[in-house]
Amino acid sequence: DTALVTRVSERFGVSDIEAIIHKVREGQLKIDVELRQTCESLAIAIAAAINLFNPAVLLVHGRLFDIQDGLFELTTELVRRRALAPSFADCQIQRGRCSKLQGAVAAAVHSLTDSLGPTLVY
Repeated sequence: DTALVTRVSERFGVSDIEAIIHKVREGQLKIDVELRQTCESLAIAIAAAINLFNPAVLLVHGRLFDIQDGLFELTTELVRRRALAPSFADCQIQRGRCSKLQGAVAAAVHSLTDSLGPTLVY
């Protein structure tokens, strides 16, 4: 969200994510270029995390995905193009639906239960 706000504020002077969301939805602001650039930058970071750490689940939190339908899917597709295919295939990229703190706690709990819990054999 911070990267998008920075890009938008440089061009339009709007410096709050909530204001950006409102203005885009009302048709008062056209930020397709900034949205694409932000999704591409985010995809680079996510692909790097996947390639380096090979997580089973990666939670992505951001209000920018509320601006326009399909932005999360676009970002995920951009990640797929940049990440190592086996690592990407083994990673679930999910959108965090809560606060960043709640997402961090959920990720920690998931990691602990996944790594410390019993392995199921089918």
